[in-house]
Amino acid sequence: MTTRALFTLGAILLLCPIASAGSPPAPHLKSRDRATLTALGATLLPIGVGALLIAVDLNDDDGSSAGSVVGTLLVGSGVLFGPSFGRVYAHDRKPLSLVPLRLAGLGVGLLGLSLFTLNEVSESGASTAQVAIGLVAFGAGTAGYVVGTVKDFVRAPKAVDKYNEHLTGAAWHLRPVYYSASHAVGANFTLRF
Repeated sequence: MTTRALFTLGAILLLCPIASAGSPPAPHLKSRDRATLTALGATLLPIGVGALLIAVDLNDDDGSSAGSVVGTLLVGSGVLFGPSFGRVYAHDRKPLSLVPLRLAGLGVGLLGLSLFTLNEVSESGASTAQVAIGLVAFGAGTAGYVVGTVKDFVRAPKAVDKYNEHLTGAAWHLRPVYYSASHAVGANFTLRF
């Protein structure tokens, strides 16, 4: 072998991972169920832990509100980001695309709820129009949040299917191979279609 051939072979061996002689490694496929469970767990676990921290802090008489702050942050992260984690697991290109819809839905819903409750509590009495606006805003905000959440739960298994299809579709690989029995170096070309 010439020096140039040895240098080229050495560069290939350094830049490419060494594969064992034999079949190419199987692709790591994702699970549709795991995507859904990841989204469900990332939603419910922070909400549950946050609610527990808030409840413990409300019953504590030490005057500190650190538990309520942390609990509120956990509940908020579970409500806003939790449903998107199934798509994060599936390597979706835009997993957080529905977070703004959920955020807007929560904002409009809370605004409507505050309009309704402030009008109900006020001593001067609420007009029917103000109560109606509050209820409509609450319903629209809740609908926006629910639509964003359901879409994320529905898109997670579809994102898994797309990821798995990408992995098992046509592909080619060229890897250097070391044959230990004969102490020889070679190349392994794999075409998957």
